[in-house]
Amino acid sequence: MDQRILFFDIDGTLLNRKAVVPESAVKALSELKKKGHLRFVCTGRTRCMVPEEVRVLDFDGFVLGGGTEVEYKGEQLIYTELSSELIERTTPILKKFNFTYLFEGRDHVYYEKEAEQEERAYFSVFVKSLGAIAKVVDQYSEVHASKITLVPPNGFSLSELEEFKQALSKDFTIIVHDPVNNGILTDGLIELVPVGINKATGIANTISCLNISKEATIGVGDSNNDLEMLEFVETAVVMGNGTKRAKELADLITTHIDEDGIWNSMERLQLI
Repeated sequence: MDQRILFFDIDGTLLNRKAVVPESAVKALSELKKKGHLRFVCTGRTRCMVPEEVRVLDFDGFVLGGGTEVEYKGEQLIYTELSSELIERTTPILKKFNFTYLFEGRDHVYYEKEAEQEERAYFSVFVKSLGAIAKVVDQYSEVHASKITLVPPNGFSLSELEEFKQALSKDFTIIVHDPVNNGILTDGLIELVPVGINKATGIANTISCLNISKEATIGVGDSNNDLEMLEFVETAVVMGNGTKRAKELADLITTHIDEDGIWNSMERLQLI
């Protein structure tokens, strides 16, 4: 088996805390292409949130929105959208626990007007920088999203988290990021992806559509939203800056993202 299909997370794996893809990673991706391997992004970000620094790297495809969307050579293979009914049923629970939240879709991200004054980092630093991509909504029927990202309030406790999980576990897979994740944007966030969907199902759907065996799969990640991916793929690579839980699933722990982590892992796997 010569050709491999590789799935790369974005934040903390391809993109460092300065929002830069290290030059050694760019070179590694180019070498993988020359060798005939398929290169996919596999991210919690939806399509509109993939940064230009990643778009220009000429990936063969994308697993987006935590597995809710699969794209190959510009063609959309799979897309799962949250229903208005589910959003209407979920939002009061988010308000009850005092979350700030963002509905993330293929073309736009959506938030409610009351969040415009929110000073938590995710909104003040990130959402307000999105420009036309971000839309304020008055009615949930205006929302076309595949997942929800939450910012918990200060002092949000483990007991509150468990109560919250019980309230939504029938409808969503709940991904809790570590409170401190090496300074990457996703610090302390909680992601809600439709139940039964995750990065692993996105990868499974991808290889099924392309008629590629699971034995050919390699996943490269660093955080808690990569866990299903790392468990599913044949070879799991975790960055040196990865979380403890991610490293526990690794077949190979490489160096830090800023210490040629992707290049070194591809060399050790003898793919470049």
